[in-house]
Amino acid sequence: MIDLKLFCKEMPKCEFNVRWEACIGRSGLRSLEEHRRVIGKPELTTEQRKLLWAYGKPRDMKDLTFDHNMADMIDLYCTEHDQDSDRLYQRVITVDIIKYFYADNVVYLELHVKPRTSKELSPELFLRKIIQAISFAKLSHDNITIKVLLIAEVEESIEKVREVIDLLLIFGKTHRNQNSPDGEIIHGVEIIFANVNDDDMRQLKKMVEYVRQESDLVIVFNLAKVCNNANLLYNILLLRPDRLCNVEILSQNENKIDEHVLVDRLLAMKLPIGDDDA
Repeated sequence: MIDLKLFCKEMPKCEFNVRWEACIGRSGLRSLEEHRRVIGKPELTTEQRKLLWAYGKPRDMKDLTFDHNMADMIDLYCTEHDQDSDRLYQRVITVDIIKYFYADNVVYLELHVKPRTSKELSPELFLRKIIQAISFAKLSHDNITIKVLLIAEVEESIEKVREVIDLLLIFGKTHRNQNSPDGEIIHGVEIIFANVNDDDMRQLKKMVEYVRQESDLVIVFNLAKVCNNANLLYNILLLRPDRLCNVEILSQNENKIDEHVLVDRLLAMKLPIGDDDA
């Protein structure tokens, strides 16, 4: 009889939607707690352990408030003026994620990372440290391809999205810079949509077109925060993303006429879609 569990474990896999900020396992927790002891910080509380989810399995925190939880994670790792701590937590989390999926025979891993500012790191330096951590992890995990998609949240502001797009074109491989040292890792952008006005949509359209003009980087649209608005959904689809994720809203549309219009649009675009990512 075939051992299905073993068969599934040994089967090569691809993971397209792994949130970097939501992942830490037991080994990462041990490293973190040892580091906190060394620098004289108190032990983690039960709630802090729940936040870090240190039970050996990465999880998706898409239903939680990103900035609150990520800020808490950074505070858990870092002292007030300790840039080495910043580097440590980025390396620990990154290596932990890669080890976890490598052990499950994942051959292609796509990390979704939101560039952010910590006490000692700018978004650009934060991203550079993530890239360095991936390069470090690949020294002992060479049979896995690892790519990074930058996360841009429309809900924050159009300017924040523009900053992420600027970072994408600095680090990613563009038509003008095919030899970017980080271009093999930086793969594209995930734009998390929310309800936007016409002016914001025009600016987003220009940004998406500019990315396409300058590069072949992947553009993923996340529809998790979009309300039931057929016109907005249709306008979003007109921007022709390469992939969609968190598309439950497309099956929740109560107006059947609008739903047919949206489905026809999806079929015309031949877009891969899925509950998480495709």
